[in-house]
Amino acid sequence: FAPTPVKYSTGNPPIPLYSSLRRWRLLSLAAPSLNLQFEIDHRKYPFSVKAEQSVSRRDVMAMMKDHYAGTEFDMTQGILAGPYRTPFRVEGGPNRLGDVPRGISILRTLYSTITETGPTGSVAWYAADTPATSVYVPLDHRTDAVAETYRVGRHEEFDRTSAWWAFSFVNNWMQLNYEGMSREDVLPRAAAWQDRLDEALLARSSSPSAPPSEPLGAWQLRVQEEVAASWWQLADHLVMKWNDMSRTAGNVTDRSLGYPEWFVRMVGFSQDVHPIWVQPAASPPPQCATCGAPATVALPRAWDRSSHEWVEWGPLSAPACTEGLAAVAGSTQGGFLQALSLAIALVAAPSLLAGFALGRRHRTRDIDGEGGGARSYYLLS
Repeated sequence: FAPTPVKYSTGNPPIPLYSSLRRWRLLSLAAPSLNLQFEIDHRKYPFSVKAEQSVSRRDVMAMMKDHYAGTEFDMTQGILAGPYRTPFRVEGGPNRLGDVPRGISILRTLYSTITETGPTGSVAWYAADTPATSVYVPLDHRTDAVAETYRVGRHEEFDRTSAWWAFSFVNNWMQLNYEGMSREDVLPRAAAWQDRLDEALLARSSSPSAPPSEPLGAWQLRVQEEVAASWWQLADHLVMKWNDMSRTAGNVTDRSLGYPEWFVRMVGFSQDVHPIWVQPAASPPPQCATCGAPATVALPRAWDRSSHEWVEWGPLSAPACTEGLAAVAGSTQGGFLQALSLAIALVAAPSLLAGFALGRRHRTRDIDGEGGGARSYYLLS
């Protein structure tokens, strides 16, 4: 008896992809050979699927960290990911005009838990802040030992005694150069910690007749404190290494990184230092070897409030900006926005003519060279 998630609205456009995208991805990761078709209505998915192989806690951790890598919804691709390919998106803003994909792991995630249970008992694995850049620490049912650093922390006050703030700070600092920091520093350290914890637990359980020398509660407290201390050390290191949007490592100090070539080609970078304005293209430039998968799913670009229907179904196209204005005009303050759109068209006509010529020139340069991105963008003016 619940309202349809595709059309249910409290004033703003419905957000069916908030659930359907995550369900599609998790079911696909568990049973990839099913090749589940993406559905905007999550109720069309099966209630569950049979996992095609044994699922370990590390597999589930990877699912919690996922951002649709390798799919047409890969959040490290496209203009909103920026030049350094962050999978996180800015939320809020004029949602009547559009929306962003909801990753499984998002910036404002407070924590993530994964629970293992079986004949020998249960362990809850806890990751502070967003799981994509965090470490899961064990909370064994046989002890109530929790390090103080995992007990404290408030949003209203930055606190170096709090493990949560260590993980939150690192993730926020990574937004300066997510690709570089994740590849060189954060993800390798997180994986090393998970390996170390797995090995320690295996060693503790491998000889039931010979109890470990360190009691379980003492060990759990110690590793939690060590993980938190390690992450504060990492935070300080990242501030130094990636200071001023540059990189300091080894014998090279403060090396300027610049924008990646695929990004500057995508946006029409040139010797003209005026601000660059871009609009979406239907597909990524063909020269980019690191682009995401091409779009195959048709999705709507606008919600018509008057008819309560999704409109403008299809792939991304160049006139999306003006079409978006027209859709909003038809569903909110129609007369005012129609007049505004007409005024914009009259003022922008000369710039669009000039932009066409410039866009063709920069597009030709892009085709002749290498580069690209998950979406290609051409100059407007």
